[in-house]
Amino acid sequence: IAIELGYLLAYRAGWTIGTVFAMASTGTVVCLAMYGRFVLGNAISLRQAAGLVLSSLAVWLVTAGPRAT
Repeated sequence: IAIELGYLLAYRAGWTIGTVFAMASTGTVVCLAMYGRFVLGNAISLRQAAGLVLSSLAVWLVTAGPRAT
């Protein structure tokens, strides 16, 4: 419910759907990685951290395509 409410509030505030999607996706991935690390005690290797960064960057690049003027 919180994620959907966040989508609605951000869209109402003037954000584009692509930007909201990028923020939600990146935030979800980072939160799950931190939860796994600090609550479940999973180790995050350098390779996994690099994968998180690259996947977050990929989401931003896909959603930040050329804008119509």
